Amino acid sequence: MHVSTFAEAAHLTDEQVRATVLEGADAPCWSAAEQALIAAVDALHVRAALSDAEFKGLSAHYEDAKILEIMLLCGFYHTVSYLANGLDLPLEANAARFPRVGD
Repeated sequence: MHVSTFAEAAHLTDEQVRATVLEGADAPCWSAAEQALIAAVDALHVRAALSDAEFKGLSAHYEDAKILEIMLLCGFYHTVSYLANGLDLPLEANAARFPRVGD
C-alpha cells in the first residue's frame, strides 16, 4: 500500500521499488545512508538485533533519536504484519504488487 500511496512523493524510482524486493541493501540505486538504513531494517527483521557494525553504519548517517525511531517503526510494522497475516486479511485492491524473485 505504501508504494502505491507514497512512492511518487518519496521520489522512488521503479529501480528502487524493484530493489526493495529483489536486491540487497548494497544495490547501487541507494545512497550510502539508504544502504545503512536498509541493512539495519533487514537485520532487525531477521535477527531482531543490530550488530555493532550495523549500528555504526546507521550512526554515520543518523542521530540516536532517528535510530530509535527506525527501530520502533520496524517493530510497529512487524506487529501490523502479524495482525494482517494472522487474521488472513485480504490484499488491498489498490495496493502495489511486488515482483516475485526470478521474474
